[in-house]
Amino acid sequence: MPGRRPVGENARPRLTIRAQAVRFENSKTILNADSATAMGEYYFTTLEGTVAKVEYTFQYKRGADGNLKIVVHHSSLPYSP
Repeated sequence: MPGRRPVGENARPRLTIRAQAVRFENSKTILNADSATAMGEYYFTTLEGTVAKVEYTFQYKRGADGNLKIVVHHSSLPYSP
């Protein structure tokens, strides 16, 4: 069908950054009894020395073994009109 995107490995655009360093700035953490959410920005320093800002959200859930597991991860470039 025209206008439909393929399903599978290449269905979504991917951004690959080859970085020599990564810095996290956590903006907010929400703690619950058996889960937590963290959101903020990564700053990747590329091999050429430029810095790329990427926003992130992680959702963690406590497993049966008591350890936190990542159950949701989302990263994206900041919105730019």
